[in-house]
Amino acid sequence: MHSFTLLSTTLVMVLQMVNALTVVQPRALPAPADVAYVAHDEHTGNYLAYKRDGTFYGRYSKNELASIHGKRNSSNCVPLTLDDAKKMPGWNKIVDYANSQWGDKKRNIVVNPPEYLDANAIICTSDQPTPVEIQGDQSANCVKTQEETKGELVGTNGTVTLTLSQGYINSASWSVARTSSFGIGTSISATLGIPEVLEIGAEVTTTANVENSLTNGFDTKVDNTVSQSVEIDSADGETCYASISTETCNVSAKARLQQTATGYIWFNYDSRVDGHYKWPVSIEAVTSLEERSSYIDITGSMRAISKSSYAAHCE
Repeated sequence: MHSFTLLSTTLVMVLQMVNALTVVQPRALPAPADVAYVAHDEHTGNYLAYKRDGTFYGRYSKNELASIHGKRNSSNCVPLTLDDAKKMPGWNKIVDYANSQWGDKKRNIVVNPPEYLDANAIICTSDQPTPVEIQGDQSANCVKTQEETKGELVGTNGTVTLTLSQGYINSASWSVARTSSFGIGTSISATLGIPEVLEIGAEVTTTANVENSLTNGFDTKVDNTVSQSVEIDSADGETCYASISTETCNVSAKARLQQTATGYIWFNYDSRVDGHYKWPVSIEAVTSLEERSSYIDITGSMRAISKSSYAAHCE
């Protein structure tokens, strides 16, 4: 009897250990464009997702619903307002879709309701660098020079240290030539891809806060220079120098920043429709990328400096 009890206890412990070690894989979530609209189950707090043709897709928690649309609090995103939404080229498509599903009876259209922050709407710039285009012949505005630096005597043994700075610097002052129709006056983070102005072997990127306004510009700077010390022997009475080859280019540049709206437009009806009062429509599922986008055009004056080879001499 004692042996049976001990065996049963051991079996239970083993099963508990197996359960503890079992890794529950998160289920695959649909792509944003696959879910056309959702309904909120006020009893469970979950969301019922539907395809564009009205077919039921699945039931998801609020965290899962937020994950479907990815980032929500990134520095390159700002909340979408209803006024912004109505400026989307595809706004009428969203309204027509809601009308076709639930009718145009008395309702209130809202975005970002505070009680449903997991089904919100935002405007974002791309996570990928926006390419910067150089205007005109950049080689016509480039100058090559030689910069000299004087060495310092180290100790009393005639050794001189030369401090050199080598690398690449790109600085620019930008202004907004045309604002986006979204988020007038708001600031948003954007990454710019700077082309190879000088022969440095690669493009560089920089991130800036861009205000969607014609009045305030912004500056960018990429500094990839490094300092290094070189020691050379000098004879008594000699002064040592290092000559650095420097090339400077001043060019004009422009870029177009794309702002894209994602998330949900809420159609809140005064009376129940298909069992619910509130029906959020997915912006991505109903509109194309261009139909939910607007652009900020920027222009700038850019200076690129390359400090490369050096030569040391004493005299």
